[in-house]
Amino acid sequence: MSSDRRLQYIIIPKLKSAKRKSFLDIGCGFGLWGHQIRAYSNPSYLVGIDVWKPYLLKIKYKKIYDDLILADAINLPFKVKSINIILACEIIEHLPKYNGKIFLEALEKISTDKIIVSTPNFRYLQNELRKNPFEKHISFWKYLDFFKEYTIYGIGVQIKEKLFFSNIPFLGYFLKRLILFGVLCKFSELIVAIKNLRW
Repeated sequence: MSSDRRLQYIIIPKLKSAKRKSFLDIGCGFGLWGHQIRAYSNPSYLVGIDVWKPYLLKIKYKKIYDDLILADAINLPFKVKSINIILACEIIEHLPKYNGKIFLEALEKISTDKIIVSTPNFRYLQNELRKNPFEKHISFWKYLDFFKEYTIYGIGVQIKEKLFFSNIPFLGYFLKRLILFGVLCKFSELIVAIKNLRW
């Protein structure tokens, strides 16, 4: 899960409207989104999937998820239309661009109701973290890269380091924390792409 708490302003209302549904948390990491899903949705079934076994071993005993699966995002072991809601926060940038498109298509086959994907909206270079080579960012996604059926929300504002107000601590911090909903996605730090499969 992304550590950026601002995602909650967009994603949690979507969770609240999805009571007693089945959820798939792709790239579940330390289970932070699993906690949110449990708190706001009372899921009928919650499964977490991650490619890095040490993360799964850490959260296994917390009993957040009904099931935990070790698998990569390209080879998701789920049947067609077997999960209601899929959450993939900060995952797609870890895949090559071509595989990212395949990943989105796979999510649409598996989900019956809703897909929620988030990613940085700028070239954010990141290497491995906590000895996990899968944390490396491989691709860069913009709001225009998502299929047209997705509704895109923007979070935060990209601030270039050379702008004068980035040197003013409070103002720079405030501007970086602004939340913009949809209108200025082009200039947002993060984007959330949501596709409703059931109207």
